[in-house]
Amino acid sequence: MDTEMRHPPLPNGVPQAQRSGIVTACLLPAVAGRVTHITAASELQKISEVIKVDMRVAQGDVIKSPVTTSSASGIVYAEASNVTQLKTVIDKVSKIFTLEVENP
Repeated sequence: MDTEMRHPPLPNGVPQAQRSGIVTACLLPAVAGRVTHITAASELQKISEVIKVDMRVAQGDVIKSPVTTSSASGIVYAEASNVTQLKTVIDKVSKIFTLEVENP
């Protein structure tokens, strides 16, 4: 159906909306250095609107320079019924997520 309507297919692993709503992929920030602390995916999944979390780094990993706009320490997929709720979800993720690094 999506192809017939000229919508590109979703990449593998990207969750679809469980209810009618907006699904967003929120890139978690990355900072160059050795990761000394990063919020666990399980903590982010406690947010009711979060439907999937893919962490790209773990404690002890080294994030190399240069860090660019496409660099991410993880991706949080969340669902919201409207743009206002989407902003609230992103605020919740921002308040919970922490990344601490030491320079190598």
